[in-house]
Amino acid sequence: MSDARDLRADTALTRDPANPSRFRGEINEGWKVVYVFGGVTMYTALRAMQEALNRPELPLVTANAIYLAPVPPGPITIDVEVLRDGRRASQVAADLRVDDSDQVALRVHGVFGAAHDTDLTFQEVRCPEVPRPQDSPEPPTDRPNPFGHIPFHEQTLWRPVSPLDDPGRGQFLSWVRLARDADPDLLTLAVHGDVLGPAVGRGIGPVHGAVARDRHPVRRDAGHPVGLAGDRGVARRRRLRDRSRALVGRARQALRDRDPDRQRPRLHPERELLTNLRRILPCEGRKRRKLGRCC
Repeated sequence: MSDARDLRADTALTRDPANPSRFRGEINEGWKVVYVFGGVTMYTALRAMQEALNRPELPLVTANAIYLAPVPPGPITIDVEVLRDGRRASQVAADLRVDDSDQVALRVHGVFGAAHDTDLTFQEVRCPEVPRPQDSPEPPTDRPNPFGHIPFHEQTLWRPVSPLDDPGRGQFLSWVRLARDADPDLLTLAVHGDVLGPAVGRGIGPVHGAVARDRHPVRRDAGHPVGLAGDRGVARRRRLRDRSRALVGRARQALRDRDPDRQRPRLHPERELLTNLRRILPCEGRKRRKLGRCC
């Protein structure tokens, strides 16, 4: 895709000369869904945290984000605080605001650390048996889209593995990567990990406007461990894999409705979205590959 945007160029940051812990940038409209895609704002905040820490020997290990307000395309300000700078691990926090607003739109915490040997392993991490990305069909272009044109979709190559319109289990499998090739960047896991909708849509069923209808919300005891929905929100777990199908990260999301009187969760601006991203430390000497994921 020659017209695809360059994520790193579009999230370039400039340090405030009067405040070394403050960074300014401007996010292009090409990364917009309705507002800027949440994974892109988290990626931008992580970049600021990485630059403020300035410890290239300590890559990102885990991060979590709380989305407090929408972020439209345009100027942003990020204030970074290094909470602890240790020999083998450092903890960093960041607040992202729209331009010079007093309202925090996104709060991110992250741990940067050195890889080390451990006897601990993740359980049940075998990749599902799915077609390779090049053998998976592109999504149909004539599929109904109630949101109209979405610029963000032009920035990724997406290959669904699960049926797109098949209500049932709250789980969705797909491959995805940035449309414009770039140098391998661990922080882009934040972009690929921020997809709550497809699994929730399959679990809840057909929708009318923003409210689910004709189906009861999927519950924890209904046998749907991946996509969960209740009266006050939905939750989602995701596994991120490279093309060799090796596990490279895990992401979890919870969408909580702020209105206690609402009978069903709705995806709308009055929400609090929490995202947790955890990287799987690669084996010594393993080369980073183009990211794909299968959750």
